[in-house]
Amino acid sequence: MTLLHRSSAWWSLTATAIAAACFLASCGTEPRPEAPARATDAVAGPQSLTFPDDSFRAVQPPPAQQTPFAQPRAVTFTMGDGCEVLLVERHALPTVSIELVCDGGAIDDPVGKEGLASLSLALMGEGTERLEKIAFREALADIAANVTASATTDQQSVSMTSLTRTLDDAIALWAETIARPGLRQADFDRLIKARLTSLQQIAGAPQRISTRLRDRVAWGPDHPYGRVFTAASTSAIALADCRTYIAERFRTAPARLYVVGDITEAQIRARIAPHLAAVRGSRAESARLGPAAPREGRVFLVDKPGAAQSMVSVLKPGPLRTADDYPQTAILGAILGGGFSGRINMNIREKNGYAYGAFGGFLYQRAGSVFHAGGA
Repeated sequence: MTLLHRSSAWWSLTATAIAAACFLASCGTEPRPEAPARATDAVAGPQSLTFPDDSFRAVQPPPAQQTPFAQPRAVTFTMGDGCEVLLVERHALPTVSIELVCDGGAIDDPVGKEGLASLSLALMGEGTERLEKIAFREALADIAANVTASATTDQQSVSMTSLTRTLDDAIALWAETIARPGLRQADFDRLIKARLTSLQQIAGAPQRISTRLRDRVAWGPDHPYGRVFTAASTSAIALADCRTYIAERFRTAPARLYVVGDITEAQIRARIAPHLAAVRGSRAESARLGPAAPREGRVFLVDKPGAAQSMVSVLKPGPLRTADDYPQTAILGAILGGGFSGRINMNIREKNGYAYGAFGGFLYQRAGSVFHAGGA
């Protein structure tokens, strides 16, 4: 009975609402106005830009007051079987940076397998025997640490950054990367594919082509600095080559350990030295670096029909890194073309609009340097 009663009441209310709606609809309401016609889209024209000619623009702001420079004190000592350590204690922040550096790199690539050193070190950073890549990266993320491995032309390194409070855990992961890298086939295959793809991209980028060929021109194609990896040399490398390279060439004698941050010599000896025991021993001797043998000629052209940009570079042999005037030369290079405000860029781009960007400076390597300047 109650359900029937409520249903009757609901129907009564509904009928009332319908009647009210019909009454309102029958009233004389004003018709709804039509929507205005949509305006035709207009093409934007050039803007007339004006800038105020304020008096302060005529005078260059003076330089800020020079801040006194206090050179950090570096302590050097030796650990294990001859690993040289350079320590700069900085206790203002609770962080530590460590880098283990060995001689080697691209200069040790076998002929026909150029790119082996950089590929081997990249593979070292893809996890350990215990932790595959994702698990390894998650373990680092959990303690806000970072571990990287890389090889340049004439050296190779595994580095680490960490907070002081999680330093022991970070050192363990860093040392695990050095002593027991994963070197898995799946990671190797992925790196090979990525490198081959990168080479395809480089082939269409004039700036990157210029960078690849710079040392080949300045040092000569047969000099260890002048060789570059190609698709053929990359495809010739096997996982076994990477494993052999790391086993023979990433050793602590000779090696250098750079440490900066919230740590002391005693802590290094107690907390880092034991982890390096697994990679103690002498490494295979690196290639001897003779003098540069530049390619004959003065103009070298790489024709890329259809390229959106062109790159022009000027090269000249530079001084040794051990030259007495290295600090002055480095400052000179920075002023000339070391950044956006360098004189080369401010003249070629900002003043004359000849190029999108132009830079220059000295590129130092163990056997010498090359001065370069260019723009695209």
